Amino acid sequence: MARTIVVPFAFPDPEPLPESLIETLRPLDVVLFAHHDPDGTTEAMDEATFEREAKATLYETAADLVRSGGDADIQLFYGPDEDVRDRMAADAILVPRPVTTVGRFLVPLRDDRTAGQVADLVGDLSPDAVAHLTLLHVVDDEEAVDEGDRLLRDAMGDLREAGISQAAIDTDVIVDDDAPEVIARESNDYDAIVMGETAEDADRDLGRTYDRVAAASDRPVIVVRRRSST
Repeated sequence: MARTIVVPFAFPDPEPLPESLIETLRPLDVVLFAHHDPDGTTEAMDEATFEREAKATLYETAADLVRSGGDADIQLFYGPDEDVRDRMAADAILVPRPVTTVGRFLVPLRDDRTAGQVADLVGDLSPDAVAHLTLLHVVDDEEAVDEGDRLLRDAMGDLREAGISQAAIDTDVIVDDDAPEVIARESNDYDAIVMGETAEDADRDLGRTYDRVAAASDRPVIVVRRRSST
């Protein structure tokens, strides 16, 4: 069964899904999710206008996915932003940004909790889109480098099992006490980021690390959701 990825479209000014990302997501089950919080913006839309404009945008994007050989479902939600997270149940969420080509991926791994899931998701992306990727782990001190190397070796093994050539994979362990800043800086050399969810509780969206990376980087970010322990 293909993994599911949600692509959110925040109205009234949604970020379009670039053609290069459409090809990248083709093998996945894609959910195009339009949402609007009328109390959270100075450009509030009434529900009928939101529904009309959202359907037009989402159906056009879904048609592009179908033409690429993929498929998509659409969902609409008119209500508070704080309720959006619970409605976006999926293996991953894409935060789209403008991008011309997609081929080089930065894959920061925090720990074992999501490393396997991140590797599985990367392995499910369109093979034509994954030309090269770098597995990145940031540690606070030199004593943690060996453990970081082990984490990345294990992830490389998962990627090779998923069909990605070892020649396409690099690894990098960086010693620094500010992981989000490192990830954002390193992402300048890549087309997109794939990272695990870092939220520690249900009160946060996708985690502090994601928040800072998304704010500092202009690259598209695929966030792999942590599986529930229940």
